[in-house]
Parts: sequence; structure tokens; C-alpha cells
Amino acid sequence: HVIEVCIPGETNVSMADVFLLADSTGSMGSEIAQVQADAALILGTLLGDPNIDFHIGVGDYKDFYGDYYSEPYAFQLSQAISDDAVQINSAIDNWEAEGGNDTPEGQLFAFDRLVNDPGIGWRPGSKRIIIFFGDAPGHDPVCAAISGLGYEITEASVIADLQGAGPGGTTIIGVSS
Repeated sequence: HVIEVCIPGETNVSMADVFLLADSTGSMGSEIAQVQADAALILGTLLGDPNIDFHIGVGDYKDFYGDYYSEPYAFQLSQAISDDAVQINSAIDNWEAEGGNDTPEGQLFAFDRLVNDPGIGWRPGSKRIIIFFGDAPGHDPVCAAISGLGYEITEASVIADLQGAGPGGTTIIGVSS
């Protein structure tokens, strides 16, 4: 395996926070298993980089819950941004592919939470990178009545939030299956 970390359009980055976000619905079983199998290699490469101070967070998304939806959560923060490889690896190992009753999933809600929830733990001044694994488009819009937030989430609102979050905005790297 070869892992190459490239921060597009950035120079002189000394500190980067990477958030690993997975679609953990039932169709993602083999993809999640592959990331889990390679987690130690990925973490060793990032956390061992002598040129950039990497910290990593972990979470997953499913779909919404309630009367119509049956998921236990739409987004779950498993590990806030950290450099503790044991805790990060444990969070990745806890991903389970299950559920998903319709095609659109909850990644726009997850992206909104990644930008707007201070519990994520982004370090001040760090380059923010989200790597997400998924195989389906997201609900757009996400109505306030479903999300429980006081506002509607749309692709446009998420893009605007990501562009304004962190030095130079937040870089998204999507891995689609």
C-alpha cells in the first residue's frame, strides 16, 4: 500500500486536522471493513509525518430518525480531534454498517455538525480536512423539523460554511464507492 497525503493548493502548512467520516449504512460494509483493515497504516502515516502535525477525528453518519426513519442517529462523533492513535483506531473499529432505508443519507447534516459543533475539537490555526467515504447522495434540503436545529441545511449552506471554516476553508476529500 502507498499512502500519499497532499493538501491541495496549500503551502507552508505545519498543522492539519483530518476528520475521517464514514457512511455507516448497510451498503458500506466492505468499504468500512477495508478502512478498518488499513487504519493502523493510515494513522501511522499521518501521525508519523515529521513535516506536519496531524491530529485526527472520527465519526459516521447514517440517515435520520423518528417516525419515518429508523436510524439511531444521523451523525455520531466517535472521537474528537486527537493525536491518540489507540483511541482513533478504536473509534474506526467501532464503525458498523447497518440500516439505511432509502438512497439519500445524512452527510450534509454531518458536514454541518463538523463545522458548527465545537465538540469536534478543530485546533485554532490548523488546516481542516474532511475525508469521507460514502456511496449515496445526501438529503437536500435537511429541514429544521427533521434535524432538530433552528435552520434548514442545504448543499449551498454547507458549502458556504465549509469555505469559511478554518484557515483557507475546509478541504473535502470524497471517496465514493
